[in-house]
Order: sequence, then C-alpha cells, then structure tokens
Amino acid sequence: MRSRLTQRQAAVLAIHMARPRRANILLLLWRWRYELALLIVVPLALHWLGWFSGPLGVGGVAVLGVITGTQWPAARRFLSGRFWCVLVQHRLRSAFVQARICTSHGRLPGILWTSLKPGGVKMLLFCPAGLDVYDIAEEAEVLAAACFAEEVVVRRHAKYAGVVELFVAIAGRDFD
Repeated sequence: MRSRLTQRQAAVLAIHMARPRRANILLLLWRWRYELALLIVVPLALHWLGWFSGPLGVGGVAVLGVITGTQWPAARRFLSGRFWCVLVQHRLRSAFVQARICTSHGRLPGILWTSLKPGGVKMLLFCPAGLDVYDIAEEAEVLAAACFAEEVVVRRHAKYAGVVELFVAIAGRDFD
C-alpha cells in the first residue's frame, strides 16, 4: 500500500480490488492487437497468397520477409522499436496492477498511444476519474524497473488534464 492512504481508504481499496470485475472483450482485443495480428492476419494473408502463387510463392515471400527483417538495418530498427513498444505496454500494465496505480474501483490508466522517440518510448495514458499525474509520478521508479528502463519521466499533457505523457528512457537503445 502507498503510505499516503489512510486506513479507511486502504480498506475501501482492498474491498474494491477483491471484487471480481467483468471482462471487457473489446479492451482485451485492443490490448493484444499486435499479437492477434501476428497470429491471425499474417497466416490468413499467407494463405490467401497461396491461392494465387502456390507454396513456392508463400515460401519465397516468407524467406524474403525474414531476410529483409534481419539484414536491412532500417527494417531491423523498425522491428526492434515495435517490439519495445509492445513490451513496454505489457510491462507497464502489469506494473500498474502491482503498484496499485488504479482507481478505488480497480480501473487502470488506459494506454492511448505509443511511439518511438530517440532513446526510448513515449506513451500517452488516459487517467480515469480518481487518478491524476501525481499518482503515476509517485511510482515512476517502480514503473522504470518494470519496463527495463533507466528512468520514466511523467508529466501532464499540455492540453488535456486527464491525459498523462510518459517517456520511458531505455538504456542502450536508439530508435532513430
């Protein structure tokens, strides 16, 4: 528990955290969209390609994709950057749960957008009612440890109070 919570607030939080919540299928699909694309869209596209070009065409496209992704530096940087974006999103959501960065009803901040910046990953988070930038900034060190980062910089969005900008500085990674 965070030390700034009173005993009453901690008890209310424990009650709400213990109550099971209904699963939101749309939220689940959104959180796992990259993995679902790899598991569903890519095989379907290769299957569709097989109808037109046969097994040799599918094999040729697969080999060409692997060679391009491993030997072309720009493609390798792009794939590495996308990997880190997905990894940081998943690790950050787990850190929110473990650090109890949530509302009294158990709602977590939503990840709106993730983009690569030089030296790290920039994220936009939507804070549900009951959370603000200070709740997230208090746990910046925990979030940095969870995301394999040097540091996490937290600041309020310039235009919207309910949106938080998060910069996760990843050591030794340059995504230019």
